[in-house]
Amino acid sequence: MIPKMFVTFPSLRMCVLLGLLFPMTGCGGSAPEAPTGTVSGTITIKESPLTAGRVNFVASTGGASGFADLASDGTYSIPGRLPVGDYSVYLSPVGLGDAPPSENPAQDKPTPLEGVDKKYLDPATTDLKASVQAGKNSFPFDLQP
Repeated sequence: MIPKMFVTFPSLRMCVLLGLLFPMTGCGGSAPEAPTGTVSGTITIKESPLTAGRVNFVASTGGASGFADLASDGTYSIPGRLPVGDYSVYLSPVGLGDAPPSENPAQDKPTPLEGVDKKYLDPATTDLKASVQAGKNSFPFDLQP
């Protein structure tokens, strides 16, 4: 049985009907998540592990980047995930920006990467490249002097 007010007020009837249908349509959901991958590997110089420094991945298209400090055996593992795509890879010393400044400015200078060619220390000059795919990725790099 339909109450009389629904019969006499067509606009009210339409509002009630729309009010019941609107929640059923939802909000459209979220956009699909872009594929990502994990990144790890090793850095060596003439097949000997580079024992100090930081490896940096910067997307060729800009925006995405990640970095990891090298372990004493030359291995690295970037925390989190990187979007699938092509990356330039360069090295940098671990140092400035990692800790609050000390009272001795000489201690705050980053340790230079001994034996590493300068071209590997700049994202504009490095020839190290990586193509991150969905899932696990391992990128071993053997640097040449």
